[in-house]
Amino acid sequence: MPRRRTRVECIEYWGDVLRQHQESGLPVRRFCKEHKVSEPSFYKWRKQLSSPIETTAKVAFVPVKVTDESNESSSRIEIHMGPSLSVSVTPGFDKETLTRVVAALSNSAARS
Repeated sequence: MPRRRTRVECIEYWGDVLRQHQESGLPVRRFCKEHKVSEPSFYKWRKQLSSPIETTAKVAFVPVKVTDESNESSSRIEIHMGPSLSVSVTPGFDKETLTRVVAALSNSAARS
């Protein structure tokens, strides 16, 4: 039995699916059929990943730790969104996917 995807893996997967659909120019029904994707799931994730970050969340400055790493291949950005949630980004990341991941995580945190 295959393991379930983590929330971040789902966000990345559906971000890719939605991008492929947009680039294909196909109607949703045809795209889903050709790519063996559930149409209700497609609409669910499209809505979830396109919803803006809730503006009711409090904005606060957070401490930033800057380290001196001269090796560019090992440099990365770490975004900590609370004590138990962080996102690590390496060079060459996809800006759109990161934006969607952070938005979805922010929405999820605001609901909890």
